[in-house]
Amino acid sequence: DLYKDGLIINTTLDSRVQRILNEHFNNGLLKNQSIFNKELINNDIKLNYIANKNNVSIDSLINIVSQDSIIPPKFRDQLLVQGAAIIINPTSGSILGMIGGRQEEFYLDHFNRSSQAKRQPGSVFKPLIYLTALEQGNKSTTELLNQPLAIFIDDTTHWNPQNHDGSTGLLTTLREGLKKSLNLISVRIVQELIKPYDVVKNAKLFGLTTKIKSVDAIALGVSEVIPLEITSAYSAIANNGIIAKPNAIINIKDRHGRIIKSFIPESEEIKDESLIYILRDMMKSVIDSGTGGSIRWKYKFYSPMAGKTGTTNSKADAWFVGFTPQLSIGVWVGMDDPSVSLGEKQFGSNAALPIFARAIKDIYSLEHYYADGEKTMLIKDLDWDRPDEVV
Repeated sequence: DLYKDGLIINTTLDSRVQRILNEHFNNGLLKNQSIFNKELINNDIKLNYIANKNNVSIDSLINIVSQDSIIPPKFRDQLLVQGAAIIINPTSGSILGMIGGRQEEFYLDHFNRSSQAKRQPGSVFKPLIYLTALEQGNKSTTELLNQPLAIFIDDTTHWNPQNHDGSTGLLTTLREGLKKSLNLISVRIVQELIKPYDVVKNAKLFGLTTKIKSVDAIALGVSEVIPLEITSAYSAIANNGIIAKPNAIINIKDRHGRIIKSFIPESEEIKDESLIYILRDMMKSVIDSGTGGSIRWKYKFYSPMAGKTGTTNSKADAWFVGFTPQLSIGVWVGMDDPSVSLGEKQFGSNAALPIFARAIKDIYSLEHYYADGEKTMLIKDLDWDRPDEVV
């Protein structure tokens, strides 16, 4: 029908927003690729691993990455830095922009990493841990000990989580734990305040359809998520606990302009606004003085916003997901082969956050966007109202 009937499909996409996202995504991935290439040449362990996996000589690999030439299809899973990015209107769920992978013509494929890739979220998953703790009567000021602990998985195996920088401390508030993305605090929440199963239930409520394992390691975001779904979950935090199902199409018309099908935005209240307000306020601290602070001091974006950086153990996944009252943006950067690291210092704050920061700053300079056929003015100083129940 698509080729014969002259159908007209109206999407939620704003082409100007998409162009801005393309530009900063492409520049960001080129920079990440350059960092990966330089580091790989000096990393014998990684070179050996990729060479053995592809049955090729190390010299050939070095030749491919040192010349910045087009990476042959056979090596792309391990050598091509990939990514995904999504921009959503949190109140309607309309997708304003989406990128599913590298944009260069010679790298285009039919795999949309925004909606199809399943990747470990790392610390991007932590807001759901903290939400569950707040829901069960804890406060942003509740204190836990920022000290190492051993978790016995079975009689022979134990797990010894660490903070990303190896630091430790004394009693630390939940706000501080989220702000600095302290793994030890997140693990202690699951150990001492809540049960993993309660987090799994919340993950499902927030629209995550992948299998989230009910284990203590849930505290560190070890179960895979889909970029579009985790960005939509953050949109629900932006939208006062109301989740709007992501949608990309407004309607489909025939050649005479008659509407054949309309897609009505679906939304549902999943959490109390007061609870969400406190969680979101803690997530604002991430931007104002935590791991996402460079959005303020380096990129000079000052609108009220909240978000979270994320990095998996092996630096195979780098994330930044953040939102204002009017926009929710998720960025993931990584290799298609999750056993290959992006690089030793490729945290979410280095690899993914710059794409987010530059894109949101330029989108706000447009002063408005179009969603569902209507113009939405972007208000730079718009903040969330505090519910009466919150003291």
